[in-house]
Amino acid sequence: FMEFEEALSAWDHRYQQIGSGAFYGNLFHTQVGEVSVFRGHWERAIHYRGVAPKGTVALAVTLKQSDEGRWLGQCLGLNDIIVTGCGVEGEYRSPPLWDTLVCTIPRAELAQRIAKITHDDPEKIITRGIARLSPRMAAHVRRAILTYLGAIKRLGAGSHAQSMLVEKSSALVERSEERRVGK
Repeated sequence: FMEFEEALSAWDHRYQQIGSGAFYGNLFHTQVGEVSVFRGHWERAIHYRGVAPKGTVALAVTLKQSDEGRWLGQCLGLNDIIVTGCGVEGEYRSPPLWDTLVCTIPRAELAQRIAKITHDDPEKIITRGIARLSPRMAAHVRRAILTYLGAIKRLGAGSHAQSMLVEKSSALVERSEERRVGK
């Protein structure tokens, strides 16, 4: 867990293994400016406490899990996204197998995009805690994430991979906006 904590040094976070057996996990991390994306995978139940980097909102999408987890005491299933703003301490108890992608986005940028897509008050969404998606929408989000991660791994690190992060993020938001307004 020290490697997780060091690799994601902008976070104020702590991990503790609560499941028995030797820990196995891995981390993939990429960042462009203030947008950060990391994939964490572990195969033992853990207890996490932490705060997202200053000025950001963190979104955590479960890619695979062996059972439900608990985010701030609420059940977290495969179709749920954790939404946590900076300054709000999160607490998560994971199932024995959890594979997730976490994206941190500047709060102001995310609020602007939410307002454009939904025409609702972004603060209600940003402070929600858990966004519950339909199984179909959750599967779509997971496929988009896995496609992005696969492309980044094939291309390797560097400026092309970083520009791809920006392009893929913008394309996903634009497709969401089109679906929302019925284009």
